[in-house]
Amino acid sequence: MKAISVRQPWAYLIETGQKPVENRTWKPPASMLGELICIHASAGMDRDDRECYDDLCDDDEVRMLPVKDLTRGSIVAVTKLVGWWSRDYGHACAPNHEEEFKRITAGKTFEKFYCGDYGWVLGRVVPVEPVPVKGALGLWTVPSWVHAKVLRDLAKTRLEKGLVLDGLHSLKAALLSAQSAVQAAAAAAAETERRMSEAAAKKWATGLGLDPLKKV
Repeated sequence: MKAISVRQPWAYLIETGQKPVENRTWKPPASMLGELICIHASAGMDRDDRECYDDLCDDDEVRMLPVKDLTRGSIVAVTKLVGWWSRDYGHACAPNHEEEFKRITAGKTFEKFYCGDYGWVLGRVVPVEPVPVKGALGLWTVPSWVHAKVLRDLAKTRLEKGLVLDGLHSLKAALLSAQSAVQAAAAAAAETERRMSEAAAKKWATGLGLDPLKKV
């Protein structure tokens, strides 16, 4: 499962369904359209972020927590990446999500918060119990233990069975990939051990004055 780190107070707006778009300078990979994505609230909050926070607190259309209560440095929600929209570069939509994509991009909250270059269109958002984890730039892969915990929280909500099923398929793929990597590492270790054993046997035979290649 992939994640994007979003600075506060924007992460809170996404978490609470008030901001259905995440603005980026680059479009998401086509392979991510229609996939689950975790929203990670970044740990940092600088002066510009505080100014944005103050402006949002003055906005009657926005619900906002006290700044000290904003979660930071944690996964706070899960959503599905429905597509992307750009005023200059067109748009792309996940298969079978055309109606949802049109509804979101035509809404006033999308227009309110979109500021380009690429607006990542976010589907229904499910808040989860905050999971402290270090974020990263760009799209990044959450650790398997975070993945599993997020899915448990989704299952508890009983609101997004589709998201849970998609997440389970993603987790299964990740586990199979990890299993293959472990098997490959074990095979490589066994081959190394075999070669070391052969080398040791040859050295022992040579020390006794024997020809290690001569058949007995």
